[in-house]
Amino acid sequence: MSSDRGTTWTVLESWITYGGAVAVSPVNEDVIFTTGELDVAGVPKLVIDYSLDAGSTWNNVIIDDGCWGGAIAFDPFNSNRVFVAGIASDNSPRFLVSDDLGQDWTQQQTGLTAAATSIQPDPVTSGRMYCATAAGVFRTTDGALTWQATALTESTRALLINPEDGRIYAGTATGVYYSEDGGDNWQDFSFGLTTPSVLSLALAGGTNPTLYAGTNGGGVFITTPMTGIVNHDASPLCPEVTVASPCRDFTTLHLTGPLDHLTTRPLLLSVFDLSGRLVPQSVACQSSLDNRQAEMRMVLDLRGLSSGTYILRLATSDWNVSRPLVVMH
Repeated sequence: MSSDRGTTWTVLESWITYGGAVAVSPVNEDVIFTTGELDVAGVPKLVIDYSLDAGSTWNNVIIDDGCWGGAIAFDPFNSNRVFVAGIASDNSPRFLVSDDLGQDWTQQQTGLTAAATSIQPDPVTSGRMYCATAAGVFRTTDGALTWQATALTESTRALLINPEDGRIYAGTATGVYYSEDGGDNWQDFSFGLTTPSVLSLALAGGTNPTLYAGTNGGGVFITTPMTGIVNHDASPLCPEVTVASPCRDFTTLHLTGPLDHLTTRPLLLSVFDLSGRLVPQSVACQSSLDNRQAEMRMVLDLRGLSSGTYILRLATSDWNVSRPLVVMH
């Protein structure tokens, strides 16, 4: 423990042989949970060590069929509920749930195919939670009773949910990705990362929010998270939208799918900066619609934009879709 911002440290507990994770309850700073590995007669065991009195006394739990614990999280809707993720001796995942602050534990890893290295409960929806694993990001909507894979299958070490807008950020072996729809779709958010292997993510909120990415051997990178842009692409009329990015003076938007309605409904193209502010009169556009091929091409003239990262939003009365755009003149 450090009480002087890391200048000096005090040992609170040394029972665990190899540490995996530590977490402090967001509603009671006296409640501390750690997990990792304990060598028991030469056999590694998944263990949980927790204190309810700020580290004065500790309670030890050994999970017999586990061999290492690597992630901890508290349920934001139930202060007595704690989650621990780890791995068994046969490399199968273990996901443990306690409803009484550590006294009793049940295993709830149905659907998980790899051990979790990060657990992120949804701060808005009770029962919804995400796990980062070597097989990608998994999601539960029933409080960890069952798990399903999301669309992101890259090996993932870190997860973070922005409580301001619900966006999920994932730090993977190939960069940072984000999702605006609970993990159904993911977009690359790695521009500027010269070391793509991301091990940790952190978010500083406030008037000038900052997203930090700790990388494997490349140091810490910072960027501004996107704010103010929300997708509504659940409509059956919503097409698939892709954009070539990064780009220089011009880029092309491709829309594929149901496009007949675009002949009778206006299509609005808007550009926002990363703080969510509209950038007026910045992009000229020429479009062509081919209903036979179910494809629309929009060539964008970006010479009115300064170099930087932006958000493009396409919208009709039925749907809107936003995509990141990196301009490099």
